[in-house]
Amino acid sequence: MRYLAVVLCAAAATVCAHAQDAGILKLPQDIEFKGPLSGAPFGRGETWDESKFTAYPAGTFYSEPQKAPHFTWAKDGDVVIQITGIGPSGKTFIKPAN
Repeated sequence: MRYLAVVLCAAAATVCAHAQDAGILKLPQDIEFKGPLSGAPFGRGETWDESKFTAYPAGTFYSEPQKAPHFTWAKDGDVVIQITGIGPSGKTFIKPAN
């Protein structure tokens, strides 16, 4: 099943480290393709380390493979991201206690 979502992250908002996971179905196709429409979201990796974050400004395009840990951080203002993929999809938080 294909999906499309447009997500707004308010300025300074964060989404802790997570990865896409097709859940109990364990399907390999859960890859998200992202295109920032405005703002520049930051984040990649399993632990919060601003020195390793990459900005993805509006107009760029990137993908998040299944089970690849990443953050979302609206560091410099509101961010709108268009996300497309083939699911089913799910979200697994890397360190739920954080």
